[in-house]
Formats: sequence, structure tokens, C-alpha cells
Amino acid sequence: MIELNLKKPFLDLDGNVSEGDDMGKVLARALMIGNEGDPCQMMDWALFFHRGETVQLDSSGFDKLKGYIENSKSLVNFAKGRLLQEMKAAKNGD
Repeated sequence: MIELNLKKPFLDLDGNVSEGDDMGKVLARALMIGNEGDPCQMMDWALFFHRGETVQLDSSGFDKLKGYIENSKSLVNFAKGRLLQEMKAAKNGD
């Protein structure tokens, strides 16, 4: 299982903490307004991420969430890139 906790701030291009919501809340919002994927699964993930909890993902869930982020129309590339970096680090145990 891969443990993913996104209760972390976004860092801007200079490496400084960005103002606004943390990674988990941004992803939670995208999951709730999206129309892709299993609605119940997306809602569950959104609730966990919004509360700042660690989500345990098997390889299938990891791939689904990764694909969702990559194809999301509601996330900008900056957010997608940072989220995908965090997922990669979690997968590698960093």
C-alpha cells in the first residue's frame, strides 16, 4: 500500500510556501467538482484529503488518482505537477 498525505503547502517557483489551501484541499475540491471516475470513490478520497488524513492506495487506486490528476480540467499544470511529484515521492517511500 502507498500512503499519501497531502496536508502540505504548495511551494511556488522560488520554493516559498504559496498562500492559500494546502495540496489536499485543492485536490479535494477538484475531485468533488469533477465528472470523471467512480463518484463514490472520488467523494471518499475528497473527504480524506480535505480533512488532511493519510490515504492508503493500492497500485490500482494510485494509478486511478494519478490519471485523474493528469487529465483533470479543473487543475492547472502547476497544481498537477506538484501533486504528481508528491505522489511519486509517496510511491518511492520518500
